[in-house]
Amino acid sequence: MKEKSQGFGSKIGFILAAAGSAIGLGNLWGFPYKAGMNGGAAFVLVYIVMVLIIGCVVMLAEMYIGQRSKRNVVDSFTQISKKFKWAGILAVIAPFVVTGYYIVIGGWSLKYAVSYLGGSGFVGTDSSAYFQNFISSPIEPIIFALLILVSSLFIVVGGVEKGIEKFSKIVMPLLFLCLLIIVVRSLTLGEGVKDALDFYILKFDFKALGLQGVLAAMGQAFFSLSLGMGTMIAYGSYSKKDMKLSSSVLIICGLDTIIAILAGFAIFPAVFAYGLSPTSGPGLLFVVLAEVFSKMTGGAVFGFIFFILVVFAAITSIISLLEVVSQTATEKKGWSRKKAILIAGSVVAVINIFVSLSQGAVPGINIMGFDLLTLFDEVVNIFIMPVMALMVCISVGWMLKTDDVIQTLRKNGDKFLWGKMFKFFVKYVTPLLIFIIFATGIVDKTKSYNDLDLNYYAVTIFAIFIFVFAISISIYMNKKENKQLNYDKDKIEEKENVEEK
Repeated sequence: MKEKSQGFGSKIGFILAAAGSAIGLGNLWGFPYKAGMNGGAAFVLVYIVMVLIIGCVVMLAEMYIGQRSKRNVVDSFTQISKKFKWAGILAVIAPFVVTGYYIVIGGWSLKYAVSYLGGSGFVGTDSSAYFQNFISSPIEPIIFALLILVSSLFIVVGGVEKGIEKFSKIVMPLLFLCLLIIVVRSLTLGEGVKDALDFYILKFDFKALGLQGVLAAMGQAFFSLSLGMGTMIAYGSYSKKDMKLSSSVLIICGLDTIIAILAGFAIFPAVFAYGLSPTSGPGLLFVVLAEVFSKMTGGAVFGFIFFILVVFAAITSIISLLEVVSQTATEKKGWSRKKAILIAGSVVAVINIFVSLSQGAVPGINIMGFDLLTLFDEVVNIFIMPVMALMVCISVGWMLKTDDVIQTLRKNGDKFLWGKMFKFFVKYVTPLLIFIIFATGIVDKTKSYNDLDLNYYAVTIFAIFIFVFAISISIYMNKKENKQLNYDKDKIEEKENVEEK
C-alpha cells in the first residue's frame, strides 16, 4: 500500500504527539478532583491498574487499526467491515462535540493565566464569585476560547510533521517542566504536606474508595487517555511500519499516568497546607486552587505557571481532535488541509459561542435543563467514547484475527512481549470493563436525575449480558461477510475459467 504523504518524522515525535493528545484536562483537572473524592491513595492504585488493563489495550488496538489501513478513521473501520462504517462516522462527529466545549475550558484557563501574569492574581477576591462572574460574561469567555481555537488551527494547518510534531516536541518538555515547578513549590509549603502525602499515596482507604470509586478510576483511566475519539487511529495511520507500537503505547500511557499523578502532587499539598478540602469536586481547579494561589507567597507567579500549563495541555489535545476531522475531509472529500481546517474551525467556533453563553450569560440556552458544556461532556463520556472503544476491541479482538495482529506487529520489528496478555484482554476483559463503564454511567445519571433505586451489581449483570450479545452478533456478522466474500471469489474464478476455455 502506498505510504501517506503526511506522517511523523521520528519515533520521539510520534510518542510526544500521542502523549500530548492523551495528556489534557483529564489529567490536570479530572484526575485530582476524582482522587480527592474517592479515597486518595486507594483511587490512585486502582487507576494505575486500570490504565494497564484498559488504557494500554485500547490504545494499542486503535493505533494498530490506523497503521493497518494508513487511512482516515472512517476508511479504517470500513476496511474491517462495511457494517462498521457508522463507527468511523461517529469518531468524526466526536471531535466537533469535544472541541466545542474543550476550547471553552481552555479559554477559562487562558483567562486565569493572563490574570496572574498581570501580577494581581485573585488576592483579596472571592475565587468562587470571580469564576462565576467570568464564565457568565457574554463576551470575554468567547474571546479567550477563540484564541485557544485559532492557536490550535494554526498548528494543525502546518501539517503532521511540521505542525503537530514540531509543536509537541517543544511544548511537551515545557509542560513537564512547568508541572515540576508547581510540584516543588507545593511540596515545600510545610504545614499540611505530610497529611497530603498520607492521603494521596501512603494510606489506602478502600472504604472511602468503595465500588463507585473503583468505577470512577476505570472511567478516568479510559477518558484520560483520549480513547474512543479516533485520535489514536489517526495518529496510528501516520506511523511508519517499523514503529514499535507496543512499546510506544507503554511509554505514552506511562507519561500520561506520571503527569496525572504529578498533578495530584501539585494540588493536594497546597490544598492541605491552607486547610481546604481535597473533596471539592470539579471546582478544585478554578475555585479552590485560585484561593490557594491567592494565599501563597509568589502566588501570582505560580498561578500563571500552573494555568499556562493547563492551556498547553488543552491545546495538545485539541490539535489531535482537529486532525481527525482534517484527515477525513482531505481524504474523503479531496479538500486541501487549509480548507478542511477552516471549515472545521468555523463549525467549532459556532459551537463554542453557544456553549459559552449557556454558562449563565443567556440562561435560556440549555437542553433538558442542562447547560451545553455539561450536556456535551455527558454525551461524550457516557456514550460516544465507551461505544467507540468497544467497537475498537470488537474489531481487533474478534473481526480481525488477534494472532495475525500480533504476528504483523512482530514482523515489523516489534518484540511485543505482552502479546498473549493483549490477546486475552482485548477479546474478553477490556470490552467487559468498557461495558460496565458504559452501563453504570447511564444508570448513575438516571439515578441522579430521576432518583431511581438501581444498584451497580444489577448493572454489572446487565453489562455482561449485553457484552455476550454484542460479541455474538459481531461473530455472526464476520462469518456472514466472510461467506459472502468466499462466494464472490468462487464466482469470479468460475467466470475466469469459462473465459479461458
